[in-house]
Amino acid sequence: MAILEDDAYYDLRYDGERLPAVSSLAENPWAIYTGSFSKVIAPGIRVGYLCGAPEVVQRLGCLKQITDLHTGSLTQRIAYEYCARGFLEPGIQRLRDVYRARRDVMMRNADPGDQRTLPFSASKQNRLPSAPKVNTFPPSTAGVTRGPDE
Repeated sequence: MAILEDDAYYDLRYDGERLPAVSSLAENPWAIYTGSFSKVIAPGIRVGYLCGAPEVVQRLGCLKQITDLHTGSLTQRIAYEYCARGFLEPGIQRLRDVYRARRDVMMRNADPGDQRTLPFSASKQNRLPSAPKVNTFPPSTAGVTRGPDE
């Protein structure tokens, strides 16, 4: 059975132990791990990567070539230079620090009696306010409003 693990946010875990990738635990030549630089370098960079058995990676490379020309050369070069010059790890740490601080502010201002919890939090005191009910526009019926009672 093939395993495709899409883990774009792996590097941005800012609390607790780093957990191993599921694909690294599989004794399976079809286990593939994918990630993205768009979460840790810049949102518009649109450059990702994958790890897997060499023959699978080579075949996926061929399939990518027949489905589109290629990811932009400039953005690939930017990602390469960013990593090669040693900016990746300090940049990830800076993002973790910023996101942790934002989370902490949000937690200090959350209502402990509400019923919504934050991801990665087992504490009953870590609560978020309920989301307001809003009208939605389903893609298949664009322009048709549906209220919270429908």
